[in-house]
Amino acid sequence: LYNVDLRNGELIIPQTGFYYIYSQTYFQFREPDGVLPDAEPDSDSVRNPKQMVQYISKFTNYSDPILLMKSARTSCWFKKAGYGLYSIYQGGVFQLKQNDRIFVFINNEELVDMDNEASFFGAFLVF
Repeated sequence: LYNVDLRNGELIIPQTGFYYIYSQTYFQFREPDGVLPDAEPDSDSVRNPKQMVQYISKFTNYSDPILLMKSARTSCWFKKAGYGLYSIYQGGVFQLKQNDRIFVFINNEELVDMDNEASFFGAFLVF
């Protein structure tokens, strides 16, 4: 990170301006233990599909975070695969003020694969 501080998972904006904010989260779903990929569906062997959602928000002088972007995905996969791989990418330009803090929140964190090349978050000053 150049000229941006990272504290507690939040990027601290060094100067007021327009920033391109981007994030990608890589999700990996695996069948629960004891469920065979080719098992016949029944109430004990089928895991409910989970929605994958990525939120990008900012903290300012206000006490509550302000939502900047939200992206969601619900995917189907081949029953015999045993796992599914998905990613959510989003990016946009926002006006931020000095000392604003931006962060990513993911629902279903247990599905996130923190592979450095696949899950990332950043921002850079545009003007």
